[in-house]
Parts: sequence; C-alpha cells; structure tokens
Amino acid sequence: MKANIQAGYNHNRQKLAELVPLSTPFALHIAPTHRCNFRCHYCTHGLGAVGKQKAGLTETDFPVEYLPRLVEQVKEFTEPLKMISFTGLGESLLYPELPKMIRLLSQAQSAETYDIITNGYLLTPEKTDQLIAAGLNNLRISLQGLTAEKYREVSGVKIDYDQLFRNIEYFYHNKGNCKLNIKIIDSCLERPEDEQVFYQMFGDLCDTIFVEHLVEVQLSMAEKYEGLSIDTSRTMFQEKAED
Repeated sequence: MKANIQAGYNHNRQKLAELVPLSTPFALHIAPTHRCNFRCHYCTHGLGAVGKQKAGLTETDFPVEYLPRLVEQVKEFTEPLKMISFTGLGESLLYPELPKMIRLLSQAQSAETYDIITNGYLLTPEKTDQLIAAGLNNLRISLQGLTAEKYREVSGVKIDYDQLFRNIEYFYHNKGNCKLNIKIIDSCLERPEDEQVFYQMFGDLCDTIFVEHLVEVQLSMAEKYEGLSIDTSRTMFQEKAED
C-alpha cells in the first residue's frame, strides 16, 4: 500500500494560546453550496424536506456575484492564510463556479493550501482537470461504503461504484502536486475486516487514507444518532475523547 494511514488534518499542530493575537486567521472555510446529491442517514440532508426545513437548512448556493468581493476581503489580511477549505453542509462539486472560485483566490495568493472535502461522485475527469488547473492542492474524499448496495443503504442513492472508482483513479494519476486523502466512516463498513478491504481497494490511489469514527456533529441529527450506537469515548479521528 502506497498511502500512509493518517487522519486528514494538519499534524503540525500549534498551540493557539501561545500565538494569539493572530494577524491573520489560520483557516477560512467557505461553503460553496448547501445542496447535496446524497442523503446520508447521519447527515441533515437525510432528514427529508420537512426535516431539513425544521433544522433550518436552506439549499442555496454561494452567489457568484459575490466572488470578486470575497477575493478582495481575503486579500485584506496581512499575510496569506494557511488554508482555505471549501466545505460545509453540502457537496462542493455541485457548485458550477468552484474552479473559478479556487482560481481567483489562488491568483490572489490568498492561502498556502486550497482544500476540498467531497463525496467524490461528481469528480469526473473533466472536473479533475479544471480543479488542478485552478490551483487545488488538497482533496479529501469521503466514501460512504465499499459497494453500490452500501451506498443505497447509507446515502439513499443508486450509484455506479465502478465509475466512482475510475474517477478517483483518474484524479490520483493526474493530480500533480495535489495531495489526496481518502476516508470512510467506521459506521459505513459492514464488518471489522472491511477496514482492510478498504485499505486494499484504495491504498494505492491516495497519499493518505483513514477510517474515521462517527461522532455527534450536527445538532439536528440528535434523535437519529441515538439509533447509530455512537461510541462517545473516541473523537472522529479515533483518538481518546477528553473534556
């Protein structure tokens, strides 16, 4: 296996208490869209139309006319951010202007790293080429299972698993200097031995790989979390949870 088994966060941690006040934030998180092509059972998008409305989730996109304003405001920081991450309660690749957003921020030298968290299903070869050309240098793909049947169970959608695999394979072989992290949540694996199956399937198609632990993140999912038998003794990065 080529990949290192490593959680997808910066392991060169710094103590914020020793650094504040900061002249520039470490990271900026931008939600390009609150829409998603999946309805995962552990996510607010899995609550259905009524549940999403009750949770206050409005399926909107970042207004494209705000892009120049966004770039100008980020440039006001005294130095580049360490990371701009395109993520949020939605699938970032659904946002048609994402390559343009990355390109404008990259041309303005806004950050050291431009990072996307995605379910990867829309990562076509064309989209890969656009994102790499725009300046993307870190991609994190969250898988929802090791078979199409598991995706139907977890995400409520019918997918072509072979196509998903080929799209990831294309990205890996055409990513240049971009780093690729592939991860899956432990609750999306059927059996304990599936962890090794996951490593065997994707361990040669990424730089880092990891099995995350399902934790309570979204308050809107409190009732559904109860049925998923969550172990609160560990963090999402499989580390001991401490107060």
